[in-house]
Amino acid sequence: MKLTFGLAKELKDRQTKEFENGQSYPDEIPPSELPTLPEGAKRTVVVNGYERNPRARRICLDHYGSGCNICALDFGATYGELGEGYIHVHHLRPLSTVGEEYELGPIADLRPVCPNCHAMLHRPKELMSIEDLREVLKGERRKWSEASAKLK
Repeated sequence: MKLTFGLAKELKDRQTKEFENGQSYPDEIPPSELPTLPEGAKRTVVVNGYERNPRARRICLDHYGSGCNICALDFGATYGELGEGYIHVHHLRPLSTVGEEYELGPIADLRPVCPNCHAMLHRPKELMSIEDLREVLKGERRKWSEASAKLK
Protein backbone atom coordinates (compact mmCIF):
# COMPACT_ATOMS: atom_id res chain seq x y z
CA MET A 1 0.00 0.00 0.00
CA LYS A 2 2.72 2.43 0.93
CA LEU A 3 4.53 1.78 -2.36
CA THR A 4 1.37 2.48 -4.40
CA PHE A 5 0.74 5.70 -2.50
CA GLY A 6 4.35 6.74 -3.05
CA LEU A 7 4.15 6.12 -6.81
CA ALA A 8 0.84 7.99 -7.05
CA LYS A 9 2.27 10.95 -5.16
CA GLU A 10 5.42 10.94 -7.30
CA LEU A 11 3.34 10.91 -10.50
CA LYS A 12 1.05 13.68 -9.21
CA ASP A 13 4.05 15.80 -8.19
CA ARG A 14 5.66 15.32 -11.62
CA GLN A 15 2.43 16.20 -13.45
CA THR A 16 1.91 19.27 -11.28
CA LYS A 17 5.47 20.41 -12.02
CA GLU A 18 4.98 19.82 -15.78
CA PHE A 19 1.69 21.75 -15.67
CA GLU A 20 3.30 24.66 -13.87
CA ASN A 21 6.06 24.68 -16.51
CA GLY A 22 3.46 24.69 -19.30
CA GLN A 23 4.39 21.21 -20.50
CA SER A 24 1.05 19.41 -20.09
CA TYR A 25 -2.14 19.34 -18.06
CA PRO A 26 -2.29 17.31 -14.83
CA ASP A 27 -4.83 14.87 -16.30
CA GLU A 28 -2.91 14.27 -19.53
CA ILE A 29 -0.57 11.40 -20.22
CA PRO A 30 2.66 12.69 -21.78
CA PRO A 31 3.03 11.52 -25.41
CA SER A 32 6.21 9.63 -24.52
CA GLU A 33 4.14 7.42 -22.17
CA LEU A 34 1.33 6.63 -24.62
CA PRO A 35 1.35 3.05 -25.87
CA THR A 36 1.90 2.16 -29.51
CA LEU A 37 -0.72 -0.13 -31.01
CA PRO A 38 -0.39 -2.61 -33.89
CA GLU A 39 -2.36 -1.83 -37.04
CA GLY A 40 -2.31 -2.63 -40.74
CA ALA A 41 -2.20 -6.45 -40.72
CA LYS A 42 -3.69 -7.97 -43.86
CA ARG A 43 -6.75 -10.19 -43.74
CA THR A 44 -8.98 -11.69 -46.38
CA VAL A 45 -12.58 -10.53 -46.53
CA VAL A 46 -15.24 -12.03 -48.76
CA VAL A 47 -18.24 -9.83 -49.55
CA ASN A 48 -20.96 -9.60 -52.16
CA GLY A 49 -20.44 -6.79 -54.64
CA TYR A 50 -23.40 -5.29 -56.48
CA GLU A 51 -22.93 -3.91 -59.96
CA ARG A 52 -23.83 -0.28 -60.45
CA ASN A 53 -25.03 1.11 -63.75
CA PRO A 54 -22.96 4.21 -64.63
CA ARG A 55 -25.78 5.51 -66.87
CA ALA A 56 -28.19 5.42 -63.91
CA ARG A 57 -25.73 7.51 -61.89
CA ARG A 58 -25.37 10.05 -64.71
CA ILE A 59 -29.15 10.37 -65.17
CA CYS A 60 -29.59 10.85 -61.41
CA LEU A 61 -26.93 13.56 -61.26
CA ASP A 62 -28.19 15.28 -64.40
CA HIS A 63 -31.62 15.50 -62.75
CA TYR A 64 -30.71 16.31 -59.11
CA GLY A 65 -27.26 17.90 -59.50
CA SER A 66 -24.17 16.94 -57.52
CA GLY A 67 -25.09 18.60 -54.23
CA CYS A 68 -26.07 16.46 -51.26
CA ASN A 69 -29.82 15.86 -51.18
CA ILE A 70 -29.71 16.02 -47.37
CA CYS A 71 -27.21 18.67 -46.20
CA ALA A 72 -26.70 20.50 -49.54
CA LEU A 73 -22.91 20.09 -49.49
CA ASP A 74 -21.52 20.68 -52.98
CA PHE A 75 -17.96 19.40 -53.21
CA GLY A 76 -17.23 21.56 -56.26
CA ALA A 77 -18.31 24.74 -54.46
CA THR A 78 -16.34 23.71 -51.35
CA TYR A 79 -13.15 22.24 -52.87
CA GLY A 80 -13.11 23.77 -56.32
CA GLU A 81 -11.93 21.70 -59.26
CA LEU A 82 -10.77 18.86 -56.98
CA GLY A 83 -14.30 18.28 -55.71
CA GLU A 84 -16.19 18.98 -58.93
CA GLY A 85 -18.80 16.26 -59.55
CA TYR A 86 -17.82 14.21 -56.49
CA ILE A 87 -20.84 12.76 -54.68
CA HIS A 88 -22.20 9.38 -53.61
CA VAL A 89 -25.40 8.08 -55.15
CA HIS A 90 -27.75 6.45 -52.65
CA HIS A 91 -30.21 3.70 -53.57
CA LEU A 92 -33.52 4.35 -51.83
CA ARG A 93 -34.06 0.59 -51.96
CA PRO A 94 -30.81 -1.08 -50.81
CA LEU A 95 -29.41 -3.49 -53.39
CA SER A 96 -28.70 -5.98 -50.62
CA THR A 97 -32.47 -6.34 -50.06
CA VAL A 98 -33.28 -6.82 -53.74
CA GLY A 99 -31.40 -10.10 -54.02
CA GLU A 100 -31.19 -10.08 -57.82
CA GLU A 101 -30.85 -7.79 -60.79
CA TYR A 102 -33.81 -5.43 -61.16
CA GLU A 103 -34.98 -2.50 -63.24
CA LEU A 104 -33.95 0.79 -61.69
CA GLY A 105 -35.53 4.19 -62.28
CA PRO A 106 -32.57 6.57 -61.81
CA ILE A 107 -34.74 9.57 -60.88
CA ALA A 108 -37.22 7.64 -58.73
CA ASP A 109 -34.75 5.25 -57.06
CA LEU A 110 -31.50 7.21 -56.59
CA ARG A 111 -30.43 10.37 -54.75
CA PRO A 112 -27.07 12.18 -54.56
CA VAL A 113 -25.78 12.32 -50.98
CA CYS A 114 -22.41 13.27 -49.50
CA PRO A 115 -20.33 10.48 -47.91
CA ASN A 116 -21.14 11.62 -44.35
CA CYS A 117 -24.89 11.69 -44.92
CA HIS A 118 -24.66 8.38 -46.81
CA ALA A 119 -22.95 6.78 -43.82
CA MET A 120 -25.60 8.17 -41.44
CA LEU A 121 -28.43 6.80 -43.63
CA HIS A 122 -26.93 3.32 -43.29
CA ARG A 123 -25.85 3.60 -39.65
CA PRO A 124 -29.08 2.40 -37.96
CA LYS A 125 -30.01 -1.30 -38.25
CA GLU A 126 -32.93 -0.29 -40.44
CA LEU A 127 -32.05 2.06 -43.29
CA MET A 128 -32.97 5.63 -42.39
CA SER A 129 -35.01 7.63 -44.89
CA ILE A 130 -33.62 10.79 -46.43
CA GLU A 131 -36.51 12.75 -44.91
CA ASP A 132 -35.78 11.42 -41.40
CA LEU A 133 -32.09 12.27 -41.68
CA ARG A 134 -32.96 15.79 -42.88
CA GLU A 135 -35.06 16.20 -39.71
CA VAL A 136 -32.19 14.96 -37.52
CA LEU A 137 -29.83 17.40 -39.21
CA LYS A 138 -32.32 20.25 -38.95
CA GLY A 139 -32.73 19.58 -35.21
CA GLU A 140 -28.98 19.49 -34.61
CA ARG A 141 -28.46 22.71 -36.58
CA ARG A 142 -31.19 24.35 -34.49
CA LYS A 143 -29.38 23.29 -31.29
CA TRP A 144 -26.08 24.75 -32.57
CA SER A 145 -27.80 27.95 -33.64
CA GLU A 146 -29.42 28.37 -30.21
CA ALA A 147 -26.13 27.64 -28.46
CA SER A 148 -24.33 30.20 -30.67
CA ALA A 149 -26.97 32.83 -29.92
CA LYS A 150 -26.42 32.33 -26.18
CA LEU A 151 -22.68 32.96 -26.61
CA LYS A 152 -23.22 36.36 -28.27
